Amino acid sequence: MKTAIVIGVGPDRGLGAQLCKRFAGEGLKVIVAGRTSSAIEAIANDIASAGGEAVPVVADATSEADIVALLNSAGAELDLAIYNAGNNTPGRIIEMDANYFEQSWCVVCFGGVSVRSRGCAPHAAAEIRHTSLHGRERVAAWAVRLRSIQFG
Repeated sequence: MKTAIVIGVGPDRGLGAQLCKRFAGEGLKVIVAGRTSSAIEAIANDIASAGGEAVPVVADATSEADIVALLNSAGAELDLAIYNAGNNTPGRIIEMDANYFEQSWCVVCFGGVSVRSRGCAPHAAAEIRHTSLHGRERVAAWAVRLRSIQFG
């Protein structure tokens, strides 16, 4: 079964949760990854109740070991990895103190680089592409398509 991993899943109304539900609705097994066990378990249960397959996994986007283990757990069927961790750190960079900026950078930048270079590269059967999405509530989100997936 084709598998998608969504890293950075939080509350049900968030982008990560909605992506999980969309991919499960399209027939993919979804690995729901985030820091809060109760949130990711709720999303996985919603998906299972709707007839889909989902596995909740607690993972820290700033831990390279967590990310590598998470991506390896998907096995050869990994087709899509979404990095959606944003840490919800509001504010303008010019107004952030160094610790606040470093924390935000670690989640948004370092975590994303770990996913792409350390985790996805060994799985890539085709090209790796990324797309940044910038918005008020999300600092950045990007996806890595490992193989061609057709959605209806």
